[in-house]
Amino acid sequence: MLDSMICEGGISLPRLRWAKRDQDLPDRAAHVAVAFDTFGSNFLSSIAVYTGSRGALTTLGCSSLGTNSFGLNASGGTTYHVMIASNLFFGTGSLLQFRARQGATVEAFAINSASVNHASGVATISGSATCDQNATATVSGTLRQRINRVTVITGTFSFETPCSPGGTPWSTRVIADNGPFGGGKAEADATATACLDGIVCTSKTTIKTVTLRGGH
Repeated sequence: MLDSMICEGGISLPRLRWAKRDQDLPDRAAHVAVAFDTFGSNFLSSIAVYTGSRGALTTLGCSSLGTNSFGLNASGGTTYHVMIASNLFFGTGSLLQFRARQGATVEAFAINSASVNHASGVATISGSATCDQNATATVSGTLRQRINRVTVITGTFSFETPCSPGGTPWSTRVIADNGPFGGGKAEADATATACLDGIVCTSKTTIKTVTLRGGH
């Protein structure tokens, strides 16, 4: 039996019997994004996830009633127990559909080079993104270039890029908010985030001093 608990929104999960599907432990350690959901069921549900052994479980978290999903970044070799509950009566005609899906993990993210168009003052930065499976990542960040002791030219950027196991190159233009970029050193910081249906996300952040080179 699991003790009752209060989830987001004040939803109380009752004491329920739980079931665990036994599977062999993975042959090597891994860290993966996992999304649990009950989409397709004909009732609203709340999902709670635990670690530990039966009788001594530790709560990782739970979703509010009607969210019907819960995500976490799981560690290889750890057993997770999932409880599904509802404040509605489970009777004849109740249909439960449960899925556990692996989302993409952003394994590496890099800024490799940068340039500037001296005529327009628009900079371009390029890099690569690597995920453990084919996915789409959202990249967002800032490029800053100090002109003098008091002036820092700043531009932000955000875009989507493919992210694959072999590494996918990306490139984006950066237009400054307060003046043109010029040749010389600048600091770029960016984060790549890959999500599975908004349930669970993984990300990598990189910061690099780059030299803006280019011409007209």
